[in-house]
Amino acid sequence: MKLSLTRLIRIQLVTGDPEGLRSASIAGRTTEISGCPWTDLPTLLRRPEAERPAVYFLIGTPLSESQTEGLQEAIYVGECDSLKDRFSGKHHKQEAADWTQIFLATETGDTFNKAHGRLAEHLLTRKARDAGRALVLTRQTSEGNISDGDTAFTQEFVENVVILAQVLGVTLFRPSIHATKSLLQDQPGTNALVSSDQIWVYRYGKQAVSAKMVQDGKRFVILAGSETRATPDPVGQYFGKSIRTAAIEAGALVKDEKENVYRFVKDFQVGSLSAAAAAIYGQNATGPDAWYDEKTNMSYRDWLNKKASTAAEINNGN
Repeated sequence: MKLSLTRLIRIQLVTGDPEGLRSASIAGRTTEISGCPWTDLPTLLRRPEAERPAVYFLIGTPLSESQTEGLQEAIYVGECDSLKDRFSGKHHKQEAADWTQIFLATETGDTFNKAHGRLAEHLLTRKARDAGRALVLTRQTSEGNISDGDTAFTQEFVENVVILAQVLGVTLFRPSIHATKSLLQDQPGTNALVSSDQIWVYRYGKQAVSAKMVQDGKRFVILAGSETRATPDPVGQYFGKSIRTAAIEAGALVKDEKENVYRFVKDFQVGSLSAAAAAIYGQNATGPDAWYDEKTNMSYRDWLNKKASTAAEINNGN
């Protein structure tokens, strides 16, 4: 996700604990987001922002593997007149997932009302669904019927919330990144929400394998249509095997019985370049040496070295 504006973000550690109750705001804006572990909910409910109209979202782990759609996180987005009142009794989604965090987004002034909250709930839920990074447990939302000015105000509020949520570690609203549609040749399982022109192709070992990958922030996405090495070594290391097993269990990697190969039927995200290579290779692989830029034919390692050299030249005033 490319952002063109520089923003000054203020983060407050309310209890002094970096992993406890935190709040974040953008300088010059009135949007504020607070977040804390689910177990610290009572502390959040004592805050003044918990008594204002707001949107909130719960984040955790899905309870049923059969309904996760291969996703490892769950999110519920809601709106309220007051979070304190909303949680005065048992929340109807309190046992829908193994919740670990709760976040509250509101405005510091008196402008934000329930109508804004309903639209913000609708827009954030849609962003979470479009991103496809978590199982969305919010079922029905409504845009409501408000003026164009109020709609614009709410849309700006939502964009601020997405930025601040990511600053506090929540990436579930971040648009998924994919290769441009023409490069994917309309492979099923992909949505060109944010396109990337830099495609990395797999070249490792003696066996030719057709696989592509793009970088998504600090993570890496193996693209739908990619294939894995057909005959990995029987003594392949656990790391490579476990990643491949995780992809199969998530429904992302499926065996094509007709062609006797395993193929990714949807994008699959991993945490490192070497993990992406290991998923294809079937055992441990050196990621920077396994992926090559499709346009320049440069390895990821050489690409990084070139970036480092450019940075050094800039620092030296060249």
